[in-house]
Amino acid sequence: GFVNGETEGSVYPGGVPYYIEGSYNDVGAFTIMIEDNHENYAITYNIATLFINPFNDDIRKVRTFADCVSYINDNTYTVTFRYENDNFDPVFVPLGEYNNLSGPGALSVVGELPTIFMPGSGTFEIEFNGDQLTWSLYTYGSFNKSSISSANQSDTGECDAKLDGAYTLFPNPVTEDKLTIVQNIAEVSTVYILNMYGSILDQDGFNGINDEITIDMPYPGGMYIVKIVTADQVRSYNIIKQ
Repeated sequence: GFVNGETEGSVYPGGVPYYIEGSYNDVGAFTIMIEDNHENYAITYNIATLFINPFNDDIRKVRTFADCVSYINDNTYTVTFRYENDNFDPVFVPLGEYNNLSGPGALSVVGELPTIFMPGSGTFEIEFNGDQLTWSLYTYGSFNKSSISSANQSDTGECDAKLDGAYTLFPNPVTEDKLTIVQNIAEVSTVYILNMYGSILDQDGFNGINDEITIDMPYPGGMYIVKIVTADQVRSYNIIKQ
């Protein structure tokens, strides 16, 4: 705290000085740092992140879909949501007014919504009680809403949209620092592990022959993105690390 009657305004009359790491004229995620250079005070603060979204005449909104519902047990279901980002850059939407779950089923939700949407397609799972659940995402001037409930999906059986037939990722959540990816369709592809800010943490790949790889994930608990890039397609998967 301040002493001798001083205030933030008298100690830092021009405002607390800060700087942004990186070339923040570009699209992406950038860290905001405080310049702690006062002779009498030290500043303790939480590191903040600045997100810059793409914007141009050809920009497209991120589309959302509710692919299927899996029955787990009494009053417990899992819905697989999917998004399609047709832009060349990732799009960031923080949780809140423009990125949220609503409806009667929202009160029972277990799981996290993504906040960064990589180019291409991505999926994630949310556990709920089977009542109506709506995911609302606002990008570039309009809301995209996808609703689901157990009633209109009761005969879908096992929900495998997350795997999309091409790749199988397990376990999810990752509990022992290792993620296994099985390639079900032989193709050359590069696998990236990203955090929720879009930074690349690790890289591996398939050579068109290998049908399985195991990736170490010695990272803190949270949500991570697995991006798989081929010559003509980008797939994204949301993975939870416990």
